[in-house]
Amino acid sequence: LDCPTDDPMEFLRSAVNFTEENLYGSLTATILIDDKTMKNYSDELDRLIVQMKHGIVGVNIYPLYAITYAQLIWGAFPGKTDSGSGFIGNSFLYKDPQKAVLRVPFNWLG
Repeated sequence: LDCPTDDPMEFLRSAVNFTEENLYGSLTATILIDDKTMKNYSDELDRLIVQMKHGIVGVNIYPLYAITYAQLIWGAFPGKTDSGSGFIGNSFLYKDPQKAVLRVPFNWLG
């Protein structure tokens, strides 16, 4: 990954772009980010997560945990069928959910 900057969000944007252009699948993605950076760039991180075309995004947590919560969805991003179509879960019956996002502190031991 070529990212000639020390800006952590620029690196993260480059990493997300790389994955979306070069890797197969749209089911899950994981972001590992320290708590200080997450706090300092919270709005920008939120915007980036919204733009990601993955059905489940885990921030400092393995996205597979989403399947254990009936309230969350488990499935590929809508319209991207490379990881299947449709989803399970959504026990709160949200209308047209796009993704589930799990977020924990960097040092969370689950």
